[in-house]
Amino acid sequence: MKYYRVTAYTMYCGEKMTDYIATEDEEELQTFVQKLIEDNAAEWEPHWADYAEEGYESQEDWEDEYYGSCGATVDEITEAEYKEETKPVWPFELVRKEEV
Repeated sequence: MKYYRVTAYTMYCGEKMTDYIATEDEEELQTFVQKLIEDNAAEWEPHWADYAEEGYESQEDWEDEYYGSCGATVDEITEAEYKEETKPVWPFELVRKEEV
């Protein structure tokens, strides 16, 4: 089994989404990557009506630029990294303990 960390991004800083997959199948990996890219693009999709304010001549030009710049990085990771990065986080682990 191979383990992957996939990070989808848009053309704007900070607009990213990371997910993980364990698979031996290259087609399954590529389908997963494409779906994550699409989900991330939709999550951060700009207001197309603002195309002129963003310096574009048409809404279609802006959409083409935006979607054309979306992509993903795929990093193969170890099984230990996969398990660590995908383990559930309980709510009490999110509460910062005060030091005395």
